[in-house]
Amino acid sequence: MKYVVSEKTPKLDLKSAAIVPVFDEDISKSQNARQSLPFAPALEAGLKSGSISPKAGGVHLIRNLAAGKHAPCAIAFAFLGRQVDCDDIFAANTITSAFAAVSGAMPKTVAVHWPLIINTASARTFSSQLCSGLEMSTYKFDKYKSGESKAAKKANPHAQEVIFAAPKQLHAQIRQGAKKGEIIGIAANFARRLANEPANVATPGFIARAAMDMAKKNGLACKVLGKPKLLGLGMNSMCSVAQGSTQEPALVVLEYMGEGKGKPFHALIGKGVTFDSGGISIKPAKEMDQMKFDKSGACAVIAAMGALKQLGIRKNIVAVAPLVENLPSGSAYKPGDIVRASNGKTIEVLNTDAEGRMILADALAYTVKNYKPETILDFATLTGACVIALGDVASGLFSNDDALAQSVAEAANAAGERVWRLPLWREYDSKIKSEVADMKNVGESGQAGPAAGASFLKEFVGKSKWAHIDIAGTAWLTKPKNGMAAGATGVGVRIALEHASSL
Repeated sequence: MKYVVSEKTPKLDLKSAAIVPVFDEDISKSQNARQSLPFAPALEAGLKSGSISPKAGGVHLIRNLAAGKHAPCAIAFAFLGRQVDCDDIFAANTITSAFAAVSGAMPKTVAVHWPLIINTASARTFSSQLCSGLEMSTYKFDKYKSGESKAAKKANPHAQEVIFAAPKQLHAQIRQGAKKGEIIGIAANFARRLANEPANVATPGFIARAAMDMAKKNGLACKVLGKPKLLGLGMNSMCSVAQGSTQEPALVVLEYMGEGKGKPFHALIGKGVTFDSGGISIKPAKEMDQMKFDKSGACAVIAAMGALKQLGIRKNIVAVAPLVENLPSGSAYKPGDIVRASNGKTIEVLNTDAEGRMILADALAYTVKNYKPETILDFATLTGACVIALGDVASGLFSNDDALAQSVAEAANAAGERVWRLPLWREYDSKIKSEVADMKNVGESGQAGPAAGASFLKEFVGKSKWAHIDIAGTAWLTKPKNGMAAGATGVGVRIALEHASSL
């Protein structure tokens, strides 16, 4: 989309729509005072009739406001609650929901009235956050729907232009943020397209080829290690997970040299289980179809790499994505097996459904050995317990370094994705202690699952500063939310790129 900034509300017609943010403080004003709001008569009429309920986070859509060529085709009031309670993420998500609502009227232009609490200090960050969300609201996974004509599929129902009506002193910051947000949003949509693909299409080989194609287009170095090479490197932990499938494992390695040879690397690692049945420790049949999203971490880091050059990141970044399919068969790895990871540590397998940490173990060890990165961020749909703890609102954050944890949290806030730090205390290390091997791949039943998983991964990061982001609850949506369609969310892309920008 094209993003434009205007000091005044542009003239609107039947091919345009408007979004008006409204705070509780606006509602509590006198009727005369409310007249200063854009489209105040429509708001006033709705409040008086009771058809508008100004609930925080809600959106009220009005279509066909009035006859005449100078009336917009739709207006959406985005209710942001009390100003003191409204943070940037809440405001951006609500406005994005309003954008999705007006898109149903198929306007070519949408005018967004700037929330005045977003001032000079935060205008650039907020516009980046908002515009990435607007880009993401334009995507839905419908490529396999055969009931629609080719013309209908090609038609773009979303606006071609967004105009921000904002004070003049904010224009430069808004333009800068919008450009950045557009790049990030497009990258996140690429991750969503990959993650949404079904497992019969998106095999480890398919994702690897997509990464190679992306690398070629963006001038990145890319190599893919197949099964013989992986076994030769002693990556038995990763390969053991793939034993039950006819699809061979692959390790994708992408390099971006933003700072040049001889300078340190920063690493992104993403879990890529293209389908997770649980293996011999098989999952329940209900909702198992959603396990195609177990590759979301890998899709996120691959997509993020494609946007680094466009954002002008001047650091060396390496992305490593271990790709496997976890299925039960006569050759599948089994509970009770003991495998040796590539760093020499032995793992007692007590649950074949704790496979994500098995493949990440070798990916982390490979990255540490070959790149000695200053920082590592890994993104993984690791534990169902993290879904119970944080739901679909926030990802769990673990780190062995307080400063890195803080910078990741700040990057997430700036990007529009919420994370919450959980403890990585030494006491949790005992949860993965094995009597017959160096460690076991699960902790104690029903206790601190996310922390036990993080403690396991910590054994493979060496001396690097490391942050683990558990995206099990945030990687996909079962119904639309915050303007996004159901399906993959692309979580992690925005965090990774925002963090890379801050290095």
